[in-house]
Amino acid sequence: FLIVERESGKKAKEPVAAITDVEIGAISEKLASAVPEQKPTGLAVVKSFFAELKVFKDPQFLSLTFAEIAASIGFLIPMYYFQTYSLHIGLTAQNGALIAGISSGASCIGRIALGFAADRLPKTLVVSVCAWMTAGSILIIWTLSKSFGVYLVFAIIYGFFAGGYVSLVPLVVSETFGSHQLSTVIGFMYACSGVGMLSGAPIAGMILDSTLPNINYLPVIMTAGGTLLLGAICVTAWVYFRRQDKKAKRDVVVTPSTVSTAPASHY
Repeated sequence: FLIVERESGKKAKEPVAAITDVEIGAISEKLASAVPEQKPTGLAVVKSFFAELKVFKDPQFLSLTFAEIAASIGFLIPMYYFQTYSLHIGLTAQNGALIAGISSGASCIGRIALGFAADRLPKTLVVSVCAWMTAGSILIIWTLSKSFGVYLVFAIIYGFFAGGYVSLVPLVVSETFGSHQLSTVIGFMYACSGVGMLSGAPIAGMILDSTLPNINYLPVIMTAGGTLLLGAICVTAWVYFRRQDKKAKRDVVVTPSTVSTAPASHY
């Protein structure tokens, strides 16, 4: 490079420098490709697998999973019966469709509004309120819904808090178990809740058919509300276990045996 610069002057300096950078880059790329990629050994994979299995013994995981299973059974029942229940109480099919649409809109608003609330308030509090309000709206307001106004109030409250609950579950799972276990935990929970959602409406249909010839929606309402109430109780249990876990971590103190007795070095 120096020889070319002396003979050709400053004009040759830049092209030679460019060529030199290209050569250095090519050599670096070859060296990087020559280093073999380290893959996890079989023992490391086995250890990682059993480490993830430990979460199945965690009471926080068990309480959240049972909450998902119980709540998923009754979660979709009100949505399936918006129109038919409207006809049952003397409203029109158009009224039922309107109520269903408003409930869906309230669900979207609840996902956003309660997400903001969870950013500013304790997430355990927000999730608990969502779970209990969802169950309470079914057991109390839907039971008393005999007119358009009351049924509309139920649809709005139910949609708002049910939407917020669904959107906050992945957030609390990530905060409780960490991002490294998120895929395992949330995948198992969603698999269990999927079974509940698929079975909830058929179960409600069989219960409703059992009341024929005089159709009575009260057993259906109690089924939906009861499963969501059980889910809310499990969420409350999760909050308790969560607080106990945090308290145990705060109460951990350093024992004298763990304190290093080596003399401090002076440099």
